[in-house]
Amino acid sequence: MGKTDMVEAIQAYIARIDQEKSQGRAVLRQEDFEAIAVELGFDEAARQELEARADEHMLKGQGYRGQGLYDEAIEAYGVALELEPWCLEPVKAMAETHTHAWEASGRPHHQRRGQELCQQWIERVPADTEPYALIKRLQTQPTHNSGSGRRLAWGVAVLAVLVGVIALNVDDSRSNPGGIAETVSAEVERAPEPIPTSSMTPLNGAVDTPPEPEIEVALVIPEDKPELVGLVIDLDRVNPYRLSHQSDELSISVKGYIVNGTSSKIESIKVEFQVLDEQEHLLWKERKEYILDSNIEYRPGDVIPFSVFLKHSLPEDVVPARIRMEPYSVSLTSAAQHYAPSPVVEHTWLNPPGSHLNVQIRERQYSVSNALEKGSFFHKAVYEVENTGQEDLEQLKLEFEWDQVGREPLSEGQLVVWNTEPRLRVGDTRLIFVIDQVASKNARPTVKVVEID
Repeated sequence: MGKTDMVEAIQAYIARIDQEKSQGRAVLRQEDFEAIAVELGFDEAARQELEARADEHMLKGQGYRGQGLYDEAIEAYGVALELEPWCLEPVKAMAETHTHAWEASGRPHHQRRGQELCQQWIERVPADTEPYALIKRLQTQPTHNSGSGRRLAWGVAVLAVLVGVIALNVDDSRSNPGGIAETVSAEVERAPEPIPTSSMTPLNGAVDTPPEPEIEVALVIPEDKPELVGLVIDLDRVNPYRLSHQSDELSISVKGYIVNGTSSKIESIKVEFQVLDEQEHLLWKERKEYILDSNIEYRPGDVIPFSVFLKHSLPEDVVPARIRMEPYSVSLTSAAQHYAPSPVVEHTWLNPPGSHLNVQIRERQYSVSNALEKGSFFHKAVYEVENTGQEDLEQLKLEFEWDQVGREPLSEGQLVVWNTEPRLRVGDTRLIFVIDQVASKNARPTVKVVEID
């Protein structure tokens, strides 16, 4: 089955499931899904291909969840479910992740969606005790509401995302699962606030401990990837630190920006960080797969922020001197020569700040697609957020809400909690992706700045 044929088959498959549900079959069994797939021409090879792709997204979801990035994990699990809807594992994973997200944030969306998924789980396997335990946790009000999280701007995976996944070249997505494991192990345990290299003060007040040296960082373009010539790194800060002056474990926080100076749009980029000593000997290396938001195509001239933590056991007498950033997997598409200016989106303020803090929001892309739930639609948008104030921004919270005047809200609203790593500098622009399920095709969101700092 060719790529185009598979896209059409999946579209027919989703439509058929909607038809079955519209006829009163709200709950389909695994054998129902499989029978529909066979009837619509999904041969064994095609099903194995879908299974492999679903496994990749399940693995990504596990990596995100291990780092506490619950919304990103839910997105990955949702794609896996769309690829292989007869499988129960994505349903279980999403139910568990929504439960963790509810306990961490207290957002009603996670409570409601978690309960729905638990019910689906029970309907498929009534004797399983796990979903009942999750429902009990979802009925308990969280005792701690962090209110920060990463971005709470993702939704469940939709057909548009599914077709995009199928239509794209998937060679880059078949990465070594070890890469994700390395990323998790390097980032799940974050050390205390790092000591800036500019101050060069003794660590933890230990006067007998020499300060960590400044470390150079360079972006290296592999010879077999000439299409990447033009990528430029712009560092924000590099902070090495140890947990104590007696510890062999060295952590390095690297925050900065990759400027797309190529003539193409960047869809994905995976980078290997190589830590070297003064003699160019390799001390250790780590691969990072989540350098950019996979829902955004970065045009020529766009700035891609990144923030990573590198960690390794290293004796004090072994001193890192430089870090090489080498892209090992990149997905590019052709870019237009000219783009029309993005229209400005008006926004309101929850608490208007002084004149020294301000942003301008512009709408770069907006699309609407049918949701699986009848009478609802997925609204997806990419916004440009420019710092038009007089100070760099460390944090920004934006609320997007689809509403109707004098009527019930069309959506609960999406809160983009944005702890900017690195900072959003004065005059710089950052891209954000927003998705929500709305009960109207023609609705547009209102935007409110909830917090700026």
